[in-house]
Amino acid sequence: MRIMFRLLRVDHGTGKTTIIKCLIEIYKFHKKKIVLCAPTGRAAKRMTETTGEDAKTIHRLLEIGKIEDDKLRKYR
Repeated sequence: MRIMFRLLRVDHGTGKTTIIKCLIEIYKFHKKKIVLCAPTGRAAKRMTETTGEDAKTIHRLLEIGKIEDDKLRKYR
């Protein structure tokens, strides 16, 4: 399995939304899976609104805080 990761971290007004929309179109054209995540709920909501794609917070994407006790015990 091959996982690709892209991170955009720049100031406001520099074209992040435009870049994200272009990347989404490119990935869709190549039939790649797209997962959008943001550091905060507000940023994820904004990303969803501007791209039309579902965006999650990083914590929700990684399911942090939702690990079952028995799974947690297995790794101790």
